[in-house]
Amino acid sequence: MSMFFEVHTDTGVPVTGYLAIDSLVSGAAHGGLRIADDVTPERLRLAARTMTLKYGWVGLPVGGAKAGLLMSHDTSELDRALMLRAFGQAIGPHLRTGRYVPGEDMGSTADDVRALLKAAGLKPKPRSLMHAESGTFTGVSVCTTALTVAESHDMPAKGLRVTIEGFGNVGASAAEQFHNAGARVVGISTSKGALYNENGLDVPALLSLRRRYGDDAVLRPDAGAPVPAASLIGLPADVFCPCAEMETITVSNAPKLSARVVCPGANVPATEEAEALLARQQIIVVPDFVANCGGVLGSSMSRSGLGREEVTAILQRRLQEQTSLLIMEAREQRRTLREAATEVAMQRFDEARERYERNTPAQSFMRLAVGIYRRGMIPGPLLAPLARRYYRADLP
Repeated sequence: MSMFFEVHTDTGVPVTGYLAIDSLVSGAAHGGLRIADDVTPERLRLAARTMTLKYGWVGLPVGGAKAGLLMSHDTSELDRALMLRAFGQAIGPHLRTGRYVPGEDMGSTADDVRALLKAAGLKPKPRSLMHAESGTFTGVSVCTTALTVAESHDMPAKGLRVTIEGFGNVGASAAEQFHNAGARVVGISTSKGALYNENGLDVPALLSLRRRYGDDAVLRPDAGAPVPAASLIGLPADVFCPCAEMETITVSNAPKLSARVVCPGANVPATEEAEALLARQQIIVVPDFVANCGGVLGSSMSRSGLGREEVTAILQRRLQEQTSLLIMEAREQRRTLREAATEVAMQRFDEARERYERNTPAQSFMRLAVGIYRRGMIPGPLLAPLARRYYRADLP
């Protein structure tokens, strides 16, 4: 199923926004609120579909959706607040019925989500928002899947050359994970510029600079040698990780890509035409919903009372196993990773939804328990043992 809603209103400031609901589980769908100047209906539809595939891939019984608010980077705080309020009021019926459950996304914060809900007369449930370390866990999954794919193509982690487009929460986490695994992060970029060093950048120093200066870290004289940001995709590397905006890989720059593997932290990192071009160039593209699924799964585990180290360990084990199986299936079937993974993700999604929506006493109790959990009424110490069993054994 698919539903799409477009909002145009003017309550002192013009507002254009969209809500795309790709799938429902028990009448509800979850997905982030994207705030950017490049939001379009088609991109929102693709992003909502990615959420369905992502929840399906990890086996969580959750519908997929995305909301988008068209807003320039230089919008004042007052206008931003007015636009969020107007958009929240416009999609209020979907928020109040629980059909759409928003979370943080590119360009939005937890405060923005709270403002959206407040405009609809709601308060966020304690365990309904994305966990603060969502970006960290997304970086874990990007690194883990990339290393697994590279290893399967005779490229060991030690000395593997990695370039990362976007050095935000996801890109920085991925850089740290690659560095800890012995890979060389040779290039990074932010909205302010890019750095490249064929011998490897000083990742710990860059992480420190990022904490102090944000995107301006790449402008610091002690950060490294600057290069044009647009050139990063074509610089020598084994793995390219687009962790910035949607569709940064196009038919214009895809032929310049030098890496053998693309492993995205961003949703929909390439246009459909560009991804087809990369396949013809024999470049391995890890599906976005596989590579960056750590954000949704890691957040779910964290909200259930599991600690960061345990979450990271579970993610790494699960993703190594599932990525290895995916590679084998794709090779046997002579299909791309996306083709094979999409079939698996949709099968898991349908199975998880069917189980969750069954009208049996056990499933009715399960839905009641989930509702109580999302309201924060079950203490973490009591929840953690059950969550540990669920995430270690019960998920596919």
